Amino acid sequence: MKKDVFGVKLVYKYVVHSQEPQVLYEEQILKINADSFDEAYQKADKYVETYIDKYTNINGDNVEISLYKEVDCFKCYDDDSDIEEIYSGFLNLDNNALKSITTPCELEEMKILRHK
Repeated sequence: MKKDVFGVKLVYKYVVHSQEPQVLYEEQILKINADSFDEAYQKADKYVETYIDKYTNINGDNVEISLYKEVDCFKCYDDDSDIEEIYSGFLNLDNNALKSITTPCELEEMKILRHK
């Protein structure tokens, strides 16, 4: 029997322990084949265990990746249209928060996450 396709949206927290500690967040959506929402979450949890990490970056600072939040789990539908909505969520944000989530990190800001 063919499994259903689910998406699980996760947010990870990266803490860079340096003289001036920095925190970055990563949004991730996993595509998971499962028989139910519960199974999709279980598979996502197993994946997260392999994703969270501690390492030393190129500056010699310790970087710690942890799961901040499992945001949502949704069923994906396979149809023959040219365009398919994969995810939609509603957020109640002020202008500063909206700017933060719509402004990706610059290349220079990402350097602190590079492995040694």
